[in-house]
Amino acid sequence: MKKTDGFTLLEIVIALLISSVIIVAISTALYRIIDTQKIVKHNADEFKSLQLGLHTLSDDLIHSIQRGSFDGVQQHPAFWGTHQEMSFSRLSVTSPMVAKYKVKNGSISRATIPYLDAKKADAHFRKLIGNIEPIDSVALFRYLGEDLLFYDAWPPPATLFKSPLPSAVQVSFYVKGRGVLTQLYLLPSASEVSDAT
Repeated sequence: MKKTDGFTLLEIVIALLISSVIIVAISTALYRIIDTQKIVKHNADEFKSLQLGLHTLSDDLIHSIQRGSFDGVQQHPAFWGTHQEMSFSRLSVTSPMVAKYKVKNGSISRATIPYLDAKKADAHFRKLIGNIEPIDSVALFRYLGEDLLFYDAWPPPATLFKSPLPSAVQVSFYVKGRGVLTQLYLLPSASEVSDAT
């Protein structure tokens, strides 16, 4: 029998089998890398959104002022809040304004009214922080009084505090898939607010 140059059928089948195993391994690895990249980008976007929302809340609270607002019908206090909603006057670049926060449908929404004494000003809320849940029926917003006690509503009943603003606001919620987040935001004291205005 004469030997010819070339590959036998068995050698070609073995080469194809080895090549297909390598291709399947590489494609599986690439699929996992792409899938992991999508998950990391999604998590980074959620974290960025959370950071931006908390920064906005912090900026609003830091610039709160002790002046109430008037909507043409009723006088509103400088700061009021419940465990799922708060509204307060704050300084802005152009003029004092009203900032409102509301917890609804697993998110914290924010609205602003550009003037303290705006008649019939509608507050249009936009989602600020999403994917949240209350922690075992604990209040999302709590208010620290001058007596260093937390209150679920502000102003507390029969308050004797000098300032219409709480000393601090505690924000607590559960971020789905992340865990519990609790932040304490100090508000300006009466002397800081009068110096700034």
